[in-house]
Amino acid sequence: MPGKPCTAPSLYAYVVPPVLAPAGPTPSFAALRAQSLLRSIFVAAAAVVALLVLAVGLAGSLDAPGSTPAGGDPAGTVMRSVAEINVQGVDASGTVRTALGTGVVIKADGLIVTNDHVITMAGGQVSASVRVVAADGREAVAGFVTRVPDLDLAFIQVDLGGLIPATFATDLAEIETAAPVFAVGAPGEFAEPVSDGIVTEVLENMAVPQRPGLDTLIESSTQLEQGFSGGPLADAEGRVIGINVATLGVEQGTRTLGLAIPSAVVLKAAAELSAPTPPRAPPDRKTPGALRRALVGTR
Repeated sequence: MPGKPCTAPSLYAYVVPPVLAPAGPTPSFAALRAQSLLRSIFVAAAAVVALLVLAVGLAGSLDAPGSTPAGGDPAGTVMRSVAEINVQGVDASGTVRTALGTGVVIKADGLIVTNDHVITMAGGQVSASVRVVAADGREAVAGFVTRVPDLDLAFIQVDLGGLIPATFATDLAEIETAAPVFAVGAPGEFAEPVSDGIVTEVLENMAVPQRPGLDTLIESSTQLEQGFSGGPLADAEGRVIGINVATLGVEQGTRTLGLAIPSAVVLKAAAELSAPTPPRAPPDRKTPGALRRALVGTR
């Protein structure tokens, strides 16, 4: 073996806040710290309320059989559409690296979305080994991976039929502050793959230098572990409202806020992948005879 296996860097390596700022005038560091402190106080004060609201939401879903296909269990509904993403690659020094992430099924024929940084953490490039473990335990190596670096998204196609696509909620206007949500990580890798929380803010008109295509992120109090990247952020009805991408925090061991790419952005990118390429008209080629006639006509 070229080198000993090592795990992918912590999700904290992809923390956005130090370089994330609203478009326009950049707030001072003190202002950002003050805003962060206020949000932290808000999250702490709302923690108990969030749990009660989530419990009420789950209980309410039991009275609405059509809202959650998995029998009124939002987490169970979402987890049927969650996949484990294992990437293995070799970096420039010849060291074998592995990365763990989470994916969400978009289409039953095997199209799965995850984060681009999940794919690139191992060796810095798309590896020949991207292995997917579906919720039902079936495994497959990716047939191909399409990266969308500007959005920190990657789409994986696997030869697995009968997958269960997630239900996506795409209207940002329906996402309210303090609404209960939960994040899901690869179920086979975590003792507690579900992290409950609330929406703390929808960040719009953002500027993320590393990911210029991202200008909107959903911020929540969900605690994202290493390996939750690419997994779903879902509402109390079991609808995926975003794809987890990073944490808002500076130091490990402290309470952080989760950041997710809105579902509308994800589905638009997926649709562009499958959109047919417009046919191109054949070039108007002129024969030597036609060229001579054209020249004669200009005299």
